[in-house]
Amino acid sequence: CMSKLHAHFLRVASDRSQWASVTAGVFQGVLADGQRSRPGLVWTHGLGGSCAADDLRGISALLNPRLLQHGVLRLDLHGHGHSAHSTAGTTSHTWLAQAREVRRAGQTVFPHAFYGGEASGSMVALHAAVQDAADADGSRCVSGLVIMRPPLLWSARAPWIYRYRMAASWTEEDGLTSKDVEGESKRRLWAANFAKADQEKLLKLWQSMDRHAYVAALRGLADSNLPGDTELRALELPVLIFALPGDAEHPVEAAEDLAQLLPNATLDVARSPQEAQERWP
Repeated sequence: CMSKLHAHFLRVASDRSQWASVTAGVFQGVLADGQRSRPGLVWTHGLGGSCAADDLRGISALLNPRLLQHGVLRLDLHGHGHSAHSTAGTTSHTWLAQAREVRRAGQTVFPHAFYGGEASGSMVALHAAVQDAADADGSRCVSGLVIMRPPLLWSARAPWIYRYRMAASWTEEDGLTSKDVEGESKRRLWAANFAKADQEKLLKLWQSMDRHAYVAALRGLADSNLPGDTELRALELPVLIFALPGDAEHPVEAAEDLAQLLPNATLDVARSPQEAQERWP
């Protein structure tokens, strides 16, 4: 099933999908139906992103259900896009906590689905798969993983954790208009665009976030950890990993390290967003 998904990702097409707004669990998102006989795809964005931002960046075109022939559910995580800020604060923004909610949200739409995401959203999907495999009742809803631009792992994350905590303090003190906070966010938002994105619109979408939600998201990201080696090596699901060079926070090396740990992973490295746009759809 994953080999077919990979083949669809590698097919060039110009078709566009119609996305309908939807509430799934505690999240808002958008849904495009595919063939209901196939598992769906549940997708989560990275820090400061949203479904609307992914439309501007060309992610929605990459996830076109008419190409994939799978239904696709894209979610706005807590405090991002149209999803409400969680009253639980930082704890609800860790990869582990978000994975629980994302899996619940996905099950309201698809009984079985591939789970995927970009950047920190890809780690939410990875945790969802680990949680699914550990469920005592034996019921499985995660059919496979699609991981795009995973972040640095383990000790390599340490400098970035420091930056997340500093950005949280700056945001708390000065809001999203702080030059330091805005500079960090610009770098992240513009690191990999798969379409000719309007950078000012992307920035305005990010600036529309509630400052407390962004602080919680930054601290939740800093408090997040990868599943253990044993859990990752035990994941027998098919995994497709996409990587791009040129982003220190989400380097190709991180994707390579993850691919070595996961026993059934396929790694696809594009040389540029332009090449990815041509090859990955």
